[in-house]
Amino acid sequence: MVMEVEVLTGPPGCGKSTVLRNEAAGRPGLYLFAYPTEKLLLEQAAAFQSDMPPSSIVLEAHSGSPGRGVVQKKLDAAAAQVAQSRARHAVVLTTHASLMSADLSGYKGWHFRIDEVPAAIQSGAEKSKIVRGYLDEHFELAPVGSEGWHVVSPKAATAIATWRTDDGLSNGQVELLNNAQRPNRVFIEAPTFSRPFEWVSVWSPHALEGLAGSVTIAGASYMTSIGGLVAQPYVEFRPRILPMARSGIPVIRIHYFTAGHEGSTALWRRSEGRKFVVQLCDYLVSKRSDLGFWAANEPVAHLLEHRVSGAQLTPKAAGQNAHRDKMSCAYIYSARPTPNDTPLKALFGLTDDQIRVARQDEDVLQFVMRGAIRNADHAGEYDIYLYSRTQAERLADQLSDSGVGKVEVVQADAGFMLASRSQSLGPALPEAVVSPTGRRVRRSSAKRTERRHAKAVQEGRAPGRPGRPRKQ
Repeated sequence: MVMEVEVLTGPPGCGKSTVLRNEAAGRPGLYLFAYPTEKLLLEQAAAFQSDMPPSSIVLEAHSGSPGRGVVQKKLDAAAAQVAQSRARHAVVLTTHASLMSADLSGYKGWHFRIDEVPAAIQSGAEKSKIVRGYLDEHFELAPVGSEGWHVVSPKAATAIATWRTDDGLSNGQVELLNNAQRPNRVFIEAPTFSRPFEWVSVWSPHALEGLAGSVTIAGASYMTSIGGLVAQPYVEFRPRILPMARSGIPVIRIHYFTAGHEGSTALWRRSEGRKFVVQLCDYLVSKRSDLGFWAANEPVAHLLEHRVSGAQLTPKAAGQNAHRDKMSCAYIYSARPTPNDTPLKALFGLTDDQIRVARQDEDVLQFVMRGAIRNADHAGEYDIYLYSRTQAERLADQLSDSGVGKVEVVQADAGFMLASRSQSLGPALPEAVVSPTGRRVRRSSAKRTERRHAKAVQEGRAPGRPGRPRKQ
């Protein structure tokens, strides 16, 4: 029998989080709520404290909550406290990251409520000999799915561990090691750990089968998210649509800076791309001194910070309510498919368009809905600034379909409206080249080797060999 999952859907701002909270507050039971960020979790915790009956229990279990130890210990302690009290009505609040990585066996029979779309898919490439050696010692592989792919499973004697970046690991390595300890969570495109490999980690609500008493996910676009697409063979989704009941009809203007190319972090890290960002920044400084809030990818944020007005947010701003009084926002952002998404496409048959819709388009919609148009009674103007025309047009379609207001798409000419990416970047340079030693290395490494060889010849010693120059 296929597991059933309720999906609470509707336009951002239609009150999905409030409905989830009110239903849990009004119906006695044991609930585990998961939120995308600690900031949103704290907002909801305060609301729960005022909405829940006096005899109920409200607890937090996340990295910033009271108590010693890692989040797993806090989750275990919260479940134990509820069990010992024999409470019939309790809520424990945690984060998406904990939901997807922690051992939740202490919450068997609880009602799971997931607010906003979780980042259910992680992927990357692992090259470290140390990490691969650890995996080889403690994990095993079994063929699965598409040809060449294998699922990672811990060996019987392997103890569950919690890895952190404090252990000298990158974020990707932490995700890989923690997720590999869960059944059917990590897949690699290799039959052994002996060589570098690509990996993908998947979380689906199917992982809660046999554990959760019920599962409800509140997300405006969960069905088109990567996690939702991957879960469809294993889960029967039951949508519950909340209408957008508005008393005010705002005029929404979506401004774009270029019709000639798409933005990307690769472009914005180059001198030519930074020039575009400087022009964009100058435009916002001169034209929008009253900008309400903004966010951008890291290379862009460095150039905009302390120059443009308004509050700087993180690009992932789903669910936040602190900026509902702002009349404008800017979102200079790209989350298009990258080479790291190759495992997603190979293992699950996802297309570049599906990945872009699930990742970039959803992030854009969630971000712009943090402002005044989140208020059902707002009937004034609202200005949005995006990088490209295609982003603006896709957002216009989403907002028009949801009935948020009257939508216009207009140019914001900062001086690079028709500049094409190919002209700005020039011919692509190969990342790997042959160094003077005959090895394929990064271009920057080859240049350092060339300088060292030239210096060795100048000092009278053989290139590539250590030592002092010979005496004349």
